[in-house]
Amino acid sequence: MMLGKHIGLYTDLYELTMAQGFLLTGKADKRVVFDYFFRSSPFSGSYVIFAGLETVFDYLENLRFDSDDIDYLKSIGFH
Repeated sequence: MMLGKHIGLYTDLYELTMAQGFLLTGKADKRVVFDYFFRSSPFSGSYVIFAGLETVFDYLENLRFDSDDIDYLKSIGFH
């Protein structure tokens, strides 16, 4: 795995909040879909080439939260 420690915290709080909502409402095993996108082309560009999809898949396949991650999430209000 090339991303290292705390990989579960590389996402934004919205995704973590949505995941917590599914967990707390008993839907943790329900299949859901999240998007991977950006709102505008970076650097005032008119088009974008998406490279690194394998890295995204690697991230998702190795998404984990260790005890330090859990402690941090609890400290900012997650259950």
